[in-house]
Amino acid sequence: FVCRWLYGDHGLLIREEEYMNTFILRWNPAISSYKMETHLDIVKHVKKDQYPIHFDWSVREWEQLRPNDMFILLQVGTDNDGVAMVGKFTT
Repeated sequence: FVCRWLYGDHGLLIREEEYMNTFILRWNPAISSYKMETHLDIVKHVKKDQYPIHFDWSVREWEQLRPNDMFILLQVGTDNDGVAMVGKFTT
């Protein structure tokens, strides 16, 4: 949920509310086309503050996606399961 204030007619403040979707993406590196090597390369760039990082990901509920919706990439099926990445969709 994002709340921001905008100036409307006559200089009055108007409250605009936007609801942001958050999607949990499950990722098993053993069976995914998005490989661990790709992920580690992205992490390397992020640690060097080299933004933005873009990559493609298929989402079943793509009709519900809007730019700037959040995602949580959840690594599963490994000895190191957990949150692998948090970000925003660009398209």
